[in-house]
Amino acid sequence: MLCRSGQSKSFDCQPETHSVNHERRGLFIALTINLVMVLPVYCIFALALTDALSPLRVAVQQQVSMALAGDTRFTENSVKQLMKWGHPGADALKELREAAVEKPDLGKLLGTLLPEKSKPLSVPEQVITPEQGLKLRNQLIEQAVFVPDNQEIRQITRNAFTLMPDYLFQNYASLCAVTDETKGCTIYLADFLPQATGDTILIDSGKADPLRFQALQVNGTNSASLQTFVHGEITHEDKGGAMIAVAGCDVNAMQFGKALVLALDRFDKKKACQL
Repeated sequence: MLCRSGQSKSFDCQPETHSVNHERRGLFIALTINLVMVLPVYCIFALALTDALSPLRVAVQQQVSMALAGDTRFTENSVKQLMKWGHPGADALKELREAAVEKPDLGKLLGTLLPEKSKPLSVPEQVITPEQGLKLRNQLIEQAVFVPDNQEIRQITRNAFTLMPDYLFQNYASLCAVTDETKGCTIYLADFLPQATGDTILIDSGKADPLRFQALQVNGTNSASLQTFVHGEITHEDKGGAMIAVAGCDVNAMQFGKALVLALDRFDKKKACQL
């Protein structure tokens, strides 16, 4: 019982105090036991909210463990399966690629998943010297037919080919080479893009589409390739003529017989052209 007000704090009051302390200790022990029992449940619930315990993540980790241990159960089919397992699989493959640096057998198993060696540029087999490049440029200009036939377009063409590297120029040199079957290229000075800076030349190789036309936008420091389009039927005998304004896309087209040839700086620009 509790000591009443005014009652002497004698030994008779102590049993009640021991009882209260005993109840407090019991409550503390019960709370501790509950916490110990509930905490793992909360941890499992928290993990369940992530993918740490997801069947996919567990399966991926098993595959990684087998691969790193050199287990023969990890095969090429295992690699292909990891490729299909989304982000967990991608993370696993990244880990395995890094481990393959010190594990040659694992590297062979991963095969094409290993970092690929950088590929060389797609250049012609024949690497030319600067002197040969200048000679080829002079030869192309000497053999080409220019419209209009004046010094201005010749200089613009020379600038266009001088500003590009040799391995790109060789494509044009091959396209315009004079052979028993071809007579070289016809090069037109054409104002395809009125709003653009610099000059535009249209190179007509006389060959079948899509190789027939190439267009270059030339300014003082750059020579950029343009997208060319042919609208309408065109024959090998058709020659370039007047420039015609095209509504909707603010460009001009060159008339070739009954067809129109456009040179655009953006592929999607043609959708706006009203032809």
